[in-house]
Amino acid sequence: MKLTILGGGGFRVPLVYGALLGDHAQGRVSRVTLYDTDADRLTAVARVLAEQGRDVADAPAVVATTELDEALRGADFVFSAIRVGGLAGRAADERVALDEGVLGQETVGADL
Repeated sequence: MKLTILGGGGFRVPLVYGALLGDHAQGRVSRVTLYDTDADRLTAVARVLAEQGRDVADAPAVVATTELDEALRGADFVFSAIRVGGLAGRAADERVALDEGVLGQETVGADL
């Protein structure tokens, strides 16, 4: 099975890949395609994943691309890890929450 990660240059992607390395069941993810608009981050994360999977015989293959169509072609699952607005968007989101008296932290949901 092919998993495509949109925002594949994100620093949390190795956590996802680490979980996949522990899955040896039939029908598991056997290929991970990383997509990101930032080629440098994408290259860095792909290197980290290669190191993570180095000693795992059945590690999912990793492909990195800056081409969205290529990333999505043949995907069985798509995981979106895109931070809309980048770090500036995150800061704005956290400030809005704080202004409303809610914890301004990305892992806390809020109904405003």
